[in-house]
Amino acid sequence: MYFFKAQEMFKKVWNYSEEVEKVKLLIIAPLFLLLTTHLFSTAPVFANNLDTSANRNLPEDDIELFADTFFQKALEEYQIPGAVFVAVENGEIIFSRGYGYADLENSIPVDPEKTMFCAGSVGKLINWTALMQLYEKGQFGLFDDINLHLKNLHVPETFPEPVTFHHLLTHTPGFDDRNTAATPDTIEQLLPLEEYLTRTLPERLRPPGQVTQYSNHGAVISGLLIEDISGLPFDQYVEQNIFDPLGMNYSTFSQPQPENLQPHMATGYHYMNGDHIAQPVRIANVMSAGMGYFSGLDMANFLIAHLQLGEFKGKRILEQDSATLMHRTHFNNDPRLPGMAYGFIEKFKNNRHILWHTGTSPDFHSLLVMIPAENSGFFFSMNLVDTQVSSKLLQEFMNYFYPADLEEVTPTPENLDIVDRYTGVYRTNWHAHRTIEKLAVLGRDVLVTANSDGSLTIRLENSPATRWIRTDKHLFRMDNADEYVSFAVDENEDAYRLHQGSRPILVYEKIAWWETTTFHISLQVMVISIFISILVAAIVGSFKRKTAKSIKQDPGPARFARFTGILVSLVHPLFLIGFLAIQMKVISGNFDLLFYTVLTLPIILVALALTITIYAIIAWQKNYWGLGGRIHYTLLAAAALVNSWVLYYWNLIGYRF
Repeated sequence: MYFFKAQEMFKKVWNYSEEVEKVKLLIIAPLFLLLTTHLFSTAPVFANNLDTSANRNLPEDDIELFADTFFQKALEEYQIPGAVFVAVENGEIIFSRGYGYADLENSIPVDPEKTMFCAGSVGKLINWTALMQLYEKGQFGLFDDINLHLKNLHVPETFPEPVTFHHLLTHTPGFDDRNTAATPDTIEQLLPLEEYLTRTLPERLRPPGQVTQYSNHGAVISGLLIEDISGLPFDQYVEQNIFDPLGMNYSTFSQPQPENLQPHMATGYHYMNGDHIAQPVRIANVMSAGMGYFSGLDMANFLIAHLQLGEFKGKRILEQDSATLMHRTHFNNDPRLPGMAYGFIEKFKNNRHILWHTGTSPDFHSLLVMIPAENSGFFFSMNLVDTQVSSKLLQEFMNYFYPADLEEVTPTPENLDIVDRYTGVYRTNWHAHRTIEKLAVLGRDVLVTANSDGSLTIRLENSPATRWIRTDKHLFRMDNADEYVSFAVDENEDAYRLHQGSRPILVYEKIAWWETTTFHISLQVMVISIFISILVAAIVGSFKRKTAKSIKQDPGPARFARFTGILVSLVHPLFLIGFLAIQMKVISGNFDLLFYTVLTLPIILVALALTITIYAIIAWQKNYWGLGGRIHYTLLAAAALVNSWVLYYWNLIGYRF
């Protein structure tokens, strides 16, 4: 059964018949835990005693067995310092447990009630919920131009269609991506939302509502709209209208964090060379896009409120109609694939309709999952970044508690004639297009090739190549998995865009051969090789001139031409090294002398390329250096010009940040 048919069925209560597998786990897992207890003796487990009912799809014994087995293995396999996992069902928290440490140095265990993790973009759901509160109070219409409700910030009228609240909530406003000064180094660099947006508002790339492109700036604008409409700072508004009604006492968006909460904040870590390196508490100018700190049980309360359509213990954060509207599908890149609700991302897994959001900050990773038809869900967070963990957790959770059979599909002969139209290299549209940050997309190409049996091989971002089989027009399913991709095609039936069912927040656009990572790396190898050959020739020539007095000296213009060749060959590697050194300065906003000096080097390289080209022409006219020397210098001119085009393509000429 195609997974997208679940859209018609997810409101039903599913019964499943794979209890045998659960029985096996109930027998085997305790033995496994007994044998491996000594491996985790240094990693504490902090649990809350919770009341549960007997008739559940998520019985306490089962959820405890599943969670303990998964996290005890994951902590060791992925070197996770600490994690929290909470599960809810039927309006109750049925399980919560902390694993490992919130602070390794001081051996502070993770407490699901009080330990606060930075949930990254999961915090956007609180932002969107707050915005929907103002909507249901009649403060704006979902299809209003946001400029009508912004006090001072103004979004340019680049296109006739205005950016609306609906576009912000579905990640379809059409903004470019930009991370300039997103996470400053010091509290003194922290800016009010309005000032930050005034300085860094990205360009509008396309009319709104065409395709999704994940937009952190869209969420920051939402935070500013909440401030402008409510008259309260964003952190105060969500504290009064979401945290307080839900009893979220260990949650905050405030920066710096309140003194009474600071002792409960987990320390983030990077794992390098066998050691966990503690990281400082981050601050962010994009705070409303996802730099809040929350405890596991606090997020469980938020989950329950959404699963119960806005109600929590007799209090409401949303009216039922507003919550229902928020959970409904509002945009699809392909109607057969999961799409965007308001804020929540859709997924269909094991014939269940899921609303979810993941979150990654520099030192934390989180996942929130709602299964509305089952009235259940979970929240997970850890103080280390490895996105494999959340993907694996969701897959194993669904297979264990909500298993489903997967229909077998095989390629058919008629596919042989059409699969070539999908082949090519694709690139995510979630990247900077107009600033120097564009270079971050290098290496993220998606490669689609055709197989002899009519199937496709697709290598998605950060994933191994997998086989995909056609199941419908322009629709393919991964072999032995309920993952789908589809293609948008032009009037000639040739694909120009790829949609990944598990990532409806973006699309992959087909790129030309001269835009691919392989081509650009090859160009750099060629350019650097020629530059190195120029330096070697200069050293050899200098040695010969010093040791052989009879060698005739070149005329002044020839010597200057040779000097420019040496200079361009030195400046280019200097720029590459310098650019690596200033990358984080873009994100922190530390635009110091080094930053501007490095970004001046491409301008010098272009000037040198033009100069070398002119002197290459003169060299042929004046017969400088002999035939071999002129050919070598002409190759240098070609390499310098090609390199100038590369610098232009990646927005590295000028101060584009």
